[in-house]
Amino acid sequence: MLDQNAPIYDIPDQLRESIFIVYLKESDELIRKMQQGVLDNDFDSIKSASHKLKGSCVTVGAVKLADYARKIEVSTKLEPEVITALAAEFELIKNHINTL
Repeated sequence: MLDQNAPIYDIPDQLRESIFIVYLKESDELIRKMQQGVLDNDFDSIKSASHKLKGSCVTVGAVKLADYARKIEVSTKLEPEVITALAAEFELIKNHINTL
């Protein structure tokens, strides 16, 4: 689920837990921005949020989620189904992190 070779695993456990808490909160907000962007037909805000999300996903090792974010970021058209898949993957990641 998470790549154990990600940069976050090179830091002490207590700091990693704090970063995970921030990651979950900020990722949730970014995904909501993307979902709202679909409703508002605001492709620029979707692409901006996906770029931010991609970077943080790489840091914590959420590779599949980062791939979805990258796909959204480089897309030339609005693809709500990819955002839906991204949101579903985030729920899996969130559940996994909450069990660590």
